[in-house]
Amino acid sequence: MQSTLRLLAAALPLLTGVLTAQVPYPVGYHDLALANTGAGSKILQVQVFYPATATGQDTPLVMRKGGWPSLVFLHGFEKYGHHYVELGYELASHGMLAFMADTAPKDLGLQIQDAIALHPALARLDQDKGSFLHGQIRADRLALLGHSTGASNVVHVLAANPGYVCGVSYGPYRGVKLDYTKKAAAQVRVPMLVIGGMGEKITPWKDHVLGLYDELTARLPFREMLLLDNDANHYNIVAWMLGTNPQDHEVFTSTQRAVLGFVRANIDGDLAALDETYGLSMRKEKRLAQILLDVRDPILMYTGVPAIGRTTDFQLTARPGPVVWMFSLRPAALTTRWGTLGLDPSYLAILGLTQMGPSHYQHLPLGVPKDPMLKGLVFWFQVAAQGRDGTRFGNPVSLPISR
Repeated sequence: MQSTLRLLAAALPLLTGVLTAQVPYPVGYHDLALANTGAGSKILQVQVFYPATATGQDTPLVMRKGGWPSLVFLHGFEKYGHHYVELGYELASHGMLAFMADTAPKDLGLQIQDAIALHPALARLDQDKGSFLHGQIRADRLALLGHSTGASNVVHVLAANPGYVCGVSYGPYRGVKLDYTKKAAAQVRVPMLVIGGMGEKITPWKDHVLGLYDELTARLPFREMLLLDNDANHYNIVAWMLGTNPQDHEVFTSTQRAVLGFVRANIDGDLAALDETYGLSMRKEKRLAQILLDVRDPILMYTGVPAIGRTTDFQLTARPGPVVWMFSLRPAALTTRWGTLGLDPSYLAILGLTQMGPSHYQHLPLGVPKDPMLKGLVFWFQVAAQGRDGTRFGNPVSLPISR
């Protein structure tokens, strides 16, 4: 771990300055050695980054009721998890427990086994009353992230999923013959985000990033390819301090905003967080080159404060075809052949009809009238749109009107 300490010692002053200026949590880090009761390494070495009371090694964890959103990260070839210092700090500073796997630098098969074993190992750690992480790991809602070969191994782990709720692949490497992930990708059943840059030289994005996205054709509920511009490459999507261009930190930050939104949406069920992943916020990002989306069922979210005289932005993801926008004053949960209708039919009204285009994304601004009688009312919205199996009801969304 001497190389880790030297890297962290060099990184701390710069990282501390950046984080203090931008985010709410100082970051602590701690080395873990977890017993493995399954296949793989006998001891699972992990470095965890966490929200702390002060920045540094083994500083006290900030306790949170219900625990922190938690994730596992798989490193690239001939790397270790502790090499990704900037990534661990960025994720932890935004309220995540980031478990950076520190095993199998050259053995892809062993890395898969260890990642599968880490899921129950972290669940045991959360139950360990002697651990400083006791009761703080969201072990039932773990996300799985990876970079390069680790990004491709995310797919292999999720093909035999021990319980991870979503996956993120940064700059995946699909092998010389572009077939390393082919069989495994068809078995993934959880949401996936695949990220790359047009400046990629090691794993050209059309072969590896788009290639993996296209392989994820099984019945997973959501998949996205996020492609950044020519300044984004294999390294600055996960690191920035050793970069030679001033754009490196900008690319890195933009990438992690998208990842944080995706992870929060899947761990906490906060669909509005997807705004940072593919919504209006991401679409205003100057580094953005392309977004590809595919969903099993329509996903509806909104951003903005639903207040009198203000505009709320509804954002919909669905397959191309007609969209029926509906609202009601009362919710419901009625089972139909098109999915669950979340609106009470007795109070249901049609807001309007639109057409979803090939982008699979639509933005509908809704202005709240300047009528004080609306204050305190709650409106429920839902769409009927195209999913993978034809017309489907999307998720219902409540809109409480404030002053």
